[in-house]
Amino acid sequence: MKIAEIAKLAGVSVATVSRTINNRGKVSPEVQQRVMEIVEKYHYVPNATGRSLRTSKTGMILVSIPDVFNSFYFDILQGIEKRTSENGYNIIVAPTQGARIIEDKYISMLTTKQVDGFIALNTCMNAEELYTLSRNFPLVMACECPFGANVSCVEIDNHAAAYEAVKYLIHVGHSQISMISSSLVCTSSIQREKGFKDACLDFQIGYQDTDIIHHLHNFEGGYEACQMLMNSSKPPTAIFCYSDEMAVGAIRYIFESGLIPGKDIDIIGFDNIDISQMYTPSISSVSQPCYDIGITATDLLMEKIKDLDSTVKKVILPHRLILRQTTKI
Repeated sequence: MKIAEIAKLAGVSVATVSRTINNRGKVSPEVQQRVMEIVEKYHYVPNATGRSLRTSKTGMILVSIPDVFNSFYFDILQGIEKRTSENGYNIIVAPTQGARIIEDKYISMLTTKQVDGFIALNTCMNAEELYTLSRNFPLVMACECPFGANVSCVEIDNHAAAYEAVKYLIHVGHSQISMISSSLVCTSSIQREKGFKDACLDFQIGYQDTDIIHHLHNFEGGYEACQMLMNSSKPPTAIFCYSDEMAVGAIRYIFESGLIPGKDIDIIGFDNIDISQMYTPSISSVSQPCYDIGITATDLLMEKIKDLDSTVKKVILPHRLILRQTTKI
Protein backbone atom coordinates (compact mmCIF):
# COMPACT_ATOMS: atom_id res chain seq x y z
CA MET A 1 0.00 0.00 0.00
CA LYS A 2 1.50 3.33 -1.13
CA ILE A 3 0.53 6.79 0.03
CA ALA A 4 -0.92 7.53 -3.42
CA GLU A 5 -3.20 4.48 -3.11
CA ILE A 6 -4.44 5.71 0.27
CA ALA A 7 -5.15 9.11 -1.24
CA LYS A 8 -7.16 7.51 -4.04
CA LEU A 9 -9.21 5.37 -1.65
CA ALA A 10 -9.90 8.35 0.61
CA GLY A 11 -10.69 10.68 -2.29
CA VAL A 12 -8.12 13.28 -1.20
CA SER A 13 -4.70 14.49 -2.35
CA VAL A 14 -1.38 12.87 -1.47
CA ALA A 15 -0.47 16.04 0.43
CA THR A 16 -3.60 15.70 2.58
CA VAL A 17 -2.74 12.10 3.42
CA SER A 18 0.81 13.16 4.32
CA ARG A 19 -0.43 15.93 6.59
CA THR A 20 -2.86 13.54 8.28
CA ILE A 21 -0.29 10.80 8.91
CA ASN A 22 2.36 13.23 10.14
CA ASN A 23 -0.15 15.37 12.07
CA ARG A 24 0.98 18.52 10.30
CA GLY A 25 -1.21 21.22 8.82
CA LYS A 26 -4.96 21.58 8.89
CA VAL A 27 -7.12 18.61 8.00
CA SER A 28 -10.84 18.41 8.78
CA PRO A 29 -11.87 15.80 11.39
CA GLU A 30 -13.98 13.98 8.79
CA VAL A 31 -11.09 13.65 6.34
CA GLN A 32 -8.68 12.71 9.10
CA GLN A 33 -10.96 9.90 10.26
CA ARG A 34 -11.45 8.62 6.71
CA VAL A 35 -7.71 8.55 6.01
CA MET A 36 -6.77 6.91 9.31
CA GLU A 37 -9.41 4.20 8.88
CA ILE A 38 -7.77 3.25 5.57
CA VAL A 39 -4.28 3.42 7.11
CA GLU A 40 -5.35 1.07 9.90
CA LYS A 41 -7.26 -1.30 7.63
CA TYR A 42 -4.32 -1.84 5.28
CA HIS A 43 -1.60 -1.68 7.96
CA TYR A 44 0.15 1.13 6.11
CA VAL A 45 3.59 2.08 7.41
CA PRO A 46 5.48 5.16 6.09
CA ASN A 47 8.50 4.32 3.98
CA ALA A 48 10.96 5.61 6.52
CA THR A 49 9.61 3.21 9.11
CA GLY A 50 9.65 0.39 6.62
CA ARG A 51 13.30 1.05 5.82
CA SER A 52 14.06 1.15 9.52
CA LEU A 53 12.48 -2.25 9.96
CA ARG A 54 14.85 -3.74 7.41
CA THR A 55 17.96 -2.45 9.17
CA SER A 56 16.96 -2.47 12.86
CA LYS A 57 16.51 -6.01 14.20
CA THR A 58 14.88 -7.20 17.41
CA GLY A 59 15.98 -10.84 17.16
CA MET A 60 12.37 -11.96 17.73
CA ILE A 61 9.92 -13.83 15.48
CA LEU A 62 6.16 -13.84 16.12
CA VAL A 63 4.35 -17.16 15.60
CA SER A 64 0.55 -17.19 15.86
CA ILE A 65 -1.33 -20.42 16.58
CA PRO A 66 -5.09 -20.91 17.06
CA ASP A 67 -4.84 -23.60 19.77
CA VAL A 68 -2.00 -24.20 22.26
CA PHE A 69 -3.45 -27.55 23.35
CA ASN A 70 -3.24 -29.29 19.96
CA SER A 71 -0.04 -31.30 19.58
CA PHE A 72 -0.26 -30.76 15.82
CA TYR A 73 0.87 -27.16 16.31
CA PHE A 74 3.45 -28.16 18.91
CA ASP A 75 5.29 -30.28 16.35
CA ILE A 76 5.38 -27.38 13.89
CA LEU A 77 6.66 -25.07 16.63
CA GLN A 78 9.54 -27.46 17.25
CA GLY A 79 10.66 -27.06 13.65
CA ILE A 80 10.26 -23.28 13.80
CA GLU A 81 12.20 -23.03 17.07
CA LYS A 82 15.09 -25.12 15.74
CA ARG A 83 15.51 -23.10 12.56
CA THR A 84 15.00 -19.68 14.17
CA SER A 85 17.59 -20.56 16.81
CA GLU A 86 20.06 -21.56 14.09
CA ASN A 87 19.53 -18.11 12.56
CA GLY A 88 20.01 -16.28 15.86
CA TYR A 89 16.33 -15.58 16.60
CA ASN A 90 13.92 -16.34 19.42
CA ILE A 91 10.19 -16.88 18.99
CA ILE A 92 7.11 -15.43 20.63
CA VAL A 93 4.17 -17.83 20.51
CA ALA A 94 0.87 -16.00 20.12
CA PRO A 95 -2.30 -18.07 20.81
CA THR A 96 -5.13 -16.29 18.99
CA GLN A 97 -8.02 -18.68 19.79
CA GLY A 98 -9.20 -17.95 16.25
CA ALA A 99 -10.34 -14.45 17.31
CA ARG A 100 -9.65 -11.45 15.08
CA ILE A 101 -9.36 -9.02 18.00
CA ILE A 102 -6.61 -11.14 19.58
CA GLU A 103 -4.81 -11.64 16.28
CA ASP A 104 -4.81 -7.88 15.60
CA LYS A 105 -3.28 -7.27 19.03
CA TYR A 106 -0.35 -9.54 18.19
CA ILE A 107 0.01 -8.17 14.65
CA SER A 108 0.59 -4.75 16.20
CA MET A 109 3.86 -6.19 17.52
CA LEU A 110 4.89 -6.60 13.90
CA THR A 111 3.70 -3.20 12.71
CA THR A 112 5.38 -1.43 15.65
CA LYS A 113 8.67 -3.27 15.05
CA GLN A 114 8.69 -5.30 18.27
CA VAL A 115 9.40 -8.40 16.15
CA ASP A 116 11.29 -8.92 12.89
CA GLY A 117 8.87 -11.28 11.18
CA PHE A 118 5.61 -13.19 11.46
CA ILE A 119 4.70 -16.85 10.85
CA ALA A 120 0.96 -17.46 11.00
CA LEU A 121 -0.36 -21.01 11.36
CA ASN A 122 -3.86 -19.68 10.88
CA THR A 123 -5.39 -16.25 10.34
CA CYS A 124 -8.63 -14.31 10.39
CA MET A 125 -7.28 -11.95 7.71
CA ASN A 126 -8.48 -12.24 4.14
CA ALA A 127 -6.22 -12.56 1.09
CA GLU A 128 -6.09 -8.82 0.42
CA GLU A 129 -5.21 -7.97 4.02
CA LEU A 130 -2.46 -10.58 4.09
CA TYR A 131 -0.97 -9.32 0.84
CA THR A 132 -1.00 -5.71 2.02
CA LEU A 133 0.67 -6.62 5.30
CA SER A 134 3.29 -8.73 3.51
CA ARG A 135 4.29 -5.78 1.31
CA ASN A 136 5.45 -3.91 4.39
CA PHE A 137 6.57 -6.69 6.72
CA PRO A 138 8.15 -10.18 6.51
CA LEU A 139 5.22 -12.60 6.66
CA VAL A 140 4.76 -16.31 5.93
CA MET A 141 1.69 -18.54 6.19
CA ALA A 142 1.97 -22.16 7.32
CA CYS A 143 -0.79 -24.81 6.92
CA GLU A 144 -3.69 -22.44 6.27
CA CYS A 145 -3.11 -20.03 3.39
CA PRO A 146 -6.36 -18.29 2.31
CA PHE A 147 -7.31 -18.74 -1.33
CA GLY A 148 -5.81 -16.04 -3.55
CA ALA A 149 -3.34 -14.76 -0.95
CA ASN A 150 -0.16 -13.76 -2.77
CA VAL A 151 2.17 -14.45 0.17
CA SER A 152 4.87 -17.04 0.81
CA CYS A 153 3.41 -20.17 2.38
CA VAL A 154 3.97 -23.85 3.10
CA GLU A 155 1.30 -26.53 3.39
CA ILE A 156 0.28 -29.97 2.13
CA ASP A 157 -2.17 -30.65 -0.69
CA ASN A 158 -5.25 -31.10 1.50
CA HIS A 159 -7.44 -31.99 -1.46
CA ALA A 160 -5.13 -34.78 -2.61
CA ALA A 161 -4.72 -36.07 0.96
CA ALA A 162 -8.46 -36.32 1.56
CA TYR A 163 -8.99 -37.84 -1.88
CA GLU A 164 -6.40 -40.56 -1.14
CA ALA A 165 -7.99 -41.41 2.21
CA VAL A 166 -11.49 -41.75 0.76
CA LYS A 167 -10.15 -43.63 -2.24
CA TYR A 168 -8.67 -46.21 0.13
CA LEU A 169 -12.00 -46.65 1.92
CA ILE A 170 -13.68 -47.22 -1.42
CA HIS A 171 -10.91 -49.65 -2.43
CA VAL A 172 -11.58 -51.88 0.60
CA GLY A 173 -15.26 -52.12 -0.31
CA HIS A 174 -17.12 -49.17 1.25
CA SER A 175 -19.89 -47.49 -0.71
CA GLN A 176 -21.57 -45.61 2.16
CA ILE A 177 -18.94 -43.14 3.37
CA SER A 178 -19.48 -40.00 5.43
CA MET A 179 -17.25 -37.16 6.54
CA ILE A 180 -17.05 -35.34 9.86
CA SER A 181 -15.71 -31.87 9.09
CA SER A 182 -14.95 -28.73 11.04
CA SER A 183 -17.62 -26.08 11.51
CA LEU A 184 -14.82 -23.53 11.08
CA VAL A 185 -14.64 -22.54 7.42
CA CYS A 186 -10.97 -22.46 6.45
CA THR A 187 -8.75 -23.40 3.53
CA SER A 188 -8.04 -26.92 4.80
CA SER A 189 -11.68 -27.77 5.56
CA ILE A 190 -12.78 -26.56 2.13
CA GLN A 191 -10.06 -28.55 0.36
CA ARG A 192 -10.59 -31.71 2.39
CA GLU A 193 -14.32 -31.64 1.79
CA LYS A 194 -13.71 -31.20 -1.93
CA GLY A 195 -11.30 -34.14 -1.89
CA PHE A 196 -13.98 -36.25 -0.19
CA LYS A 197 -16.62 -35.26 -2.74
CA ASP A 198 -14.35 -35.71 -5.77
CA ALA A 199 -13.32 -39.22 -4.69
CA CYS A 200 -16.95 -40.22 -4.22
CA LEU A 201 -17.87 -38.84 -7.64
CA ASP A 202 -14.87 -40.29 -9.47
CA PHE A 203 -15.54 -43.77 -8.15
CA GLN A 204 -19.30 -43.41 -8.63
CA ILE A 205 -20.44 -44.15 -5.10
CA GLY A 206 -22.27 -40.85 -4.83
CA TYR A 207 -22.85 -38.68 -1.80
CA GLN A 208 -25.49 -36.36 -0.37
CA ASP A 209 -25.04 -33.11 1.53
CA THR A 210 -26.13 -34.96 4.67
CA ASP A 211 -23.07 -37.23 4.31
CA ILE A 212 -20.91 -34.33 5.57
CA ILE A 213 -21.50 -33.22 9.16
CA HIS A 214 -19.94 -29.97 10.36
CA HIS A 215 -19.18 -29.68 14.05
CA LEU A 216 -16.76 -28.26 16.61
CA HIS A 217 -13.17 -29.23 15.92
CA ASN A 218 -12.63 -31.32 19.06
CA PHE A 219 -13.44 -34.62 20.77
CA GLU A 220 -16.99 -33.59 21.65
CA GLY A 221 -17.63 -32.44 18.09
CA GLY A 222 -16.51 -35.79 16.67
CA TYR A 223 -18.64 -37.69 19.17
CA GLU A 224 -21.82 -35.73 18.49
CA ALA A 225 -21.30 -35.71 14.71
CA CYS A 226 -20.82 -39.47 14.70
CA GLN A 227 -23.99 -39.86 16.74
CA MET A 228 -25.90 -37.88 14.12
CA LEU A 229 -24.48 -39.98 11.29
CA MET A 230 -25.10 -43.35 12.94
CA ASN A 231 -28.70 -42.41 13.78
CA SER A 232 -29.48 -41.31 10.22
CA SER A 233 -31.61 -43.31 7.81
CA LYS A 234 -28.47 -44.53 6.02
CA PRO A 235 -25.65 -44.88 8.57
CA PRO A 236 -22.17 -45.02 7.04
CA THR A 237 -19.89 -48.04 6.99
CA ALA A 238 -16.84 -45.75 6.95
CA ILE A 239 -16.11 -42.23 8.23
CA PHE A 240 -13.40 -39.81 7.15
CA CYS A 241 -12.67 -37.21 9.84
CA TYR A 242 -11.24 -33.70 9.48
CA SER A 243 -8.85 -34.33 12.39
CA ASP A 244 -7.61 -37.03 14.75
CA GLU A 245 -9.31 -35.27 17.68
CA MET A 246 -12.67 -35.62 15.96
CA ALA A 247 -11.83 -39.22 15.03
CA VAL A 248 -11.27 -40.08 18.72
CA GLY A 249 -14.71 -38.69 19.54
CA ALA A 250 -16.27 -40.69 16.72
CA ILE A 251 -14.55 -43.88 17.87
CA ARG A 252 -15.81 -43.38 21.40
CA TYR A 253 -19.40 -43.21 20.13
CA ILE A 254 -18.87 -46.27 17.93
CA PHE A 255 -17.73 -48.29 20.95
CA GLU A 256 -20.65 -47.07 23.04
CA SER A 257 -22.95 -48.24 20.24
CA GLY A 258 -21.62 -51.77 20.56
CA LEU A 259 -19.66 -51.65 17.29
CA ILE A 260 -15.95 -52.23 16.68
CA PRO A 261 -13.89 -49.68 14.68
CA GLY A 262 -11.92 -51.39 11.94
CA LYS A 263 -14.38 -54.29 11.85
CA ASP A 264 -17.93 -52.98 11.81
CA ILE A 265 -17.02 -49.48 10.65
CA ASP A 266 -13.77 -47.95 9.33
CA ILE A 267 -12.48 -44.58 10.50
CA ILE A 268 -9.65 -42.41 9.17
CA GLY A 269 -8.47 -39.26 10.93
CA PHE A 270 -6.17 -36.47 9.84
CA ASP A 271 -2.83 -35.00 11.09
CA ASN A 272 -1.34 -38.13 12.70
CA ILE A 273 -0.90 -36.45 16.09
CA ASP A 274 0.43 -38.49 19.03
CA ILE A 275 -2.99 -39.67 20.18
CA SER A 276 -3.60 -41.45 16.86
CA GLN A 277 -0.78 -43.86 17.71
CA MET A 278 -1.40 -44.13 21.48
CA TYR A 279 -5.18 -44.58 21.40
CA THR A 280 -6.68 -48.07 21.46
CA PRO A 281 -7.45 -49.00 18.77
CA SER A 282 -4.71 -47.05 17.00
CA ILE A 283 -6.19 -44.64 14.45
CA SER A 284 -5.54 -44.64 10.71
CA SER A 285 -4.65 -41.09 9.75
CA VAL A 286 -3.25 -38.77 7.10
CA SER A 287 0.15 -37.64 8.32
CA GLN A 288 1.36 -34.10 7.81
CA PRO A 289 5.14 -33.41 8.01
CA CYS A 290 4.67 -30.96 10.88
CA TYR A 291 8.32 -30.56 11.82
CA ASP A 292 9.28 -29.96 8.18
CA ILE A 293 6.45 -27.44 7.83
CA GLY A 294 8.02 -25.48 10.69
CA ILE A 295 11.50 -25.69 9.18
CA THR A 296 10.30 -24.63 5.72
CA ALA A 297 8.15 -21.77 7.04
CA THR A 298 11.16 -20.37 8.89
CA ASP A 299 13.39 -20.66 5.82
CA LEU A 300 10.81 -18.75 3.78
CA LEU A 301 10.59 -16.08 6.48
CA MET A 302 14.37 -15.65 6.62
CA GLU A 303 14.32 -14.94 2.90
CA LYS A 304 11.72 -12.22 3.46
CA ILE A 305 13.64 -10.73 6.37
CA LYS A 306 16.76 -10.47 4.21
CA ASP A 307 14.84 -9.09 1.23
CA LEU A 308 11.21 -8.07 1.63
CA ASP A 309 10.86 -7.89 -2.16
CA SER A 310 12.11 -11.44 -2.74
CA THR A 311 9.97 -13.77 -4.85
CA VAL A 312 6.82 -15.11 -3.20
CA LYS A 313 7.12 -18.89 -2.82
CA LYS A 314 4.41 -21.50 -2.28
CA VAL A 315 5.76 -24.84 -1.05
CA ILE A 316 3.68 -28.04 -1.02
CA LEU A 317 5.11 -30.79 1.20
CA PRO A 318 4.14 -34.48 0.87
CA HIS A 319 1.52 -36.13 3.05
CA ARG A 320 1.26 -39.83 3.91
CA LEU A 321 -1.70 -42.11 4.58
CA ILE A 322 -0.92 -44.28 7.61
CA LEU A 323 -3.13 -47.34 8.12
CA ARG A 324 -3.71 -48.68 11.60
CA GLN A 325 -6.36 -50.63 13.50
CA THR A 326 -9.41 -48.48 12.68
CA THR A 327 -9.38 -49.53 9.03
CA LYS A 328 -9.32 -52.85 7.21
CA ILE A 329 -5.94 -53.63 5.68
